[in-house]
Amino acid sequence: MTKGDGTVAGLRMTDNEDSGKIDIGGNFANIADSSHTLQPRPAFARLNSNGSLDTSFGPTGGSAPHVQLFNGEVRCSTGLPDGRIVLGGLFTQLVDGSIPRGRIAAFTPNGLLDNSFAGAGADLPIYGMGAQGDKQGNGKLVIGGNFSMYNNTLRLEIARIMASSVSLNPATQLLLLLGD
Repeated sequence: MTKGDGTVAGLRMTDNEDSGKIDIGGNFANIADSSHTLQPRPAFARLNSNGSLDTSFGPTGGSAPHVQLFNGEVRCSTGLPDGRIVLGGLFTQLVDGSIPRGRIAAFTPNGLLDNSFAGAGADLPIYGMGAQGDKQGNGKLVIGGNFSMYNNTLRLEIARIMASSVSLNPATQLLLLLGD
């Protein structure tokens, strides 16, 4: 794993999937494949259970945007029952800067950008997330970070959103109590 300038990168998150795959995110630009050739994977990559780069996930042709280019770090992820993956972090744009994402984005099981999961997102970084709900994917996601707004609605550092889209769960108001 290296940064764009060739220096050693920072790994910020890992997540094991039910399939045995391993998702990694952080401050890196390239990941070595099985032949030790660096492949571009800015901020996020999926590995096989043996630690090798999963080349079936990511920038593999086609006209649709693939999980490939983030303009900031990926800090958290969660898998959904339908096989999609949701990523959060410091990024605000994907691909070549032409696809805005408010620090959260979803991808299909093969790495295609899920355009149904779009919106203003968070105004500041998302550092953690977790899935809740049923096996049909009708659940919710809880996200946390340094944000004060999510989808242009006041949400101080925590929000519960629909797993099927980037929309807030309108019936839920979360109250966070902090002690001394």
